[in-house]
Amino acid sequence: AFEIRKNLRNSIDFRELAKSIGMSQPTFYRYFREVTGQSPLQYQKSLKLQEARRAILSGLPVAQTGYEFGYESPAQFSRDYRSQFGLSPRGDFEQFRKGEAFWRKNAANGSWPERSAEKYLPGHQLSTG
Repeated sequence: AFEIRKNLRNSIDFRELAKSIGMSQPTFYRYFREVTGQSPLQYQKSLKLQEARRAILSGLPVAQTGYEFGYESPAQFSRDYRSQFGLSPRGDFEQFRKGEAFWRKNAANGSWPERSAEKYLPGHQLSTG
């Protein structure tokens, strides 16, 4: 999994990866699926989309993000993104910004504690205190 995470923006030859750790490709796929619940390719795509989401919510343009994460077609990137997150990349960004504005408004009038947008990025846990 480390090798996949390390190379999110590149293609990975899973046959070579399996060989490098002394496994046949079918054995590697079987063990990988047992550990992660996904095939290596599904796992890579899922991680890639999570990182792309982080980039989009940080303000990187959608089309540029898709290309940077190896998508040749903006339409394919949007389809995969929607499939994983339930919203288009732009829709997700707009919803994120509305939520960010809500937190700022409530923090300004003292109703809620200040929260930074960074805490809403995938992979961050919200604190309740």
